[in-house]
Amino acid sequence: MATIMYGKPVADQIELWVKTEVAELKANHNLIPRLDVVLVGRSPASQRYVGKKIESCERLGMTGRLHNFDENVSAAELRDYTRRLSDDPAVHGILIQLPLPQHIEEPAHGFEQVRCF
Repeated sequence: MATIMYGKPVADQIELWVKTEVAELKANHNLIPRLDVVLVGRSPASQRYVGKKIESCERLGMTGRLHNFDENVSAAELRDYTRRLSDDPAVHGILIQLPLPQHIEEPAHGFEQVRCF
């Protein structure tokens, strides 16, 4: 027999847990988690999607920053920019919104899909 699982209550519990963790980081370590989102191109769907991510960060008490690039940005420019973000101690997470333009997404340019566990 199948069990019906409603997503909203689960999502609400996860959101409450994250808000609590963020509040503890602020109170105990004076640290505000920051997610930087890199978006290449002007796809309306991707812009809405990453906009919602930034809104979620703010709602959870975190900082969200969007970095927009023209679709003609070179793979080297994007890679170097992302490395600089990675070196910034104020940045705690980087999300590169896919899909990337074909001239960047090829593994030869240093952007490989990485799985995090």
